[in-house]
Amino acid sequence: APLPPGASLEVVERPDQLEEWMGIMGAAYAWPDPSKTSVMMAMYLSDLELPRQARDTHHFLVRYAGRPAASSSLFVGDGAAFVTNIGTHPDARGRGLGTAATAATLELARSMERPTATLAASVDGRTVYRRLGFADAGVLERFVATADTLARLDALPRHTDEG
Repeated sequence: APLPPGASLEVVERPDQLEEWMGIMGAAYAWPDPSKTSVMMAMYLSDLELPRQARDTHHFLVRYAGRPAASSSLFVGDGAAFVTNIGTHPDARGRGLGTAATAATLELARSMERPTATLAASVDGRTVYRRLGFADAGVLERFVATADTLARLDALPRHTDEG
């Protein structure tokens, strides 16, 4: 998928790019809890410290009109490729930016001699992924806890290594 006019693609190599990438993920998925962002940031920052060829995780950032607009990631291991973290800022949707980010991950997988890639698609994303050549292989059920459920879990005693 070619980049739309006014868009550019970057490989995330620096912490400032990763922060922008995280901003897209937060906006695309409406993450209400900043702790999720900080955990993911810490995890991905440590990976950026490795040489590119030693990394298991690769991130892409698409800019539109100079502003961060879409994100994607490729996880690799044991000969497999997993496309994930496809997100487009709500203000930039409908321009093919998420498709371009996904295509970049697939190109990287191909260049790494991973002939097959998998992903877990939302219902909304299935049409886009089918256009890119993905086929349904199964359905994963996803359950979302309500705020009441989380409050009850927070009230439960926690196990620690000290007892």
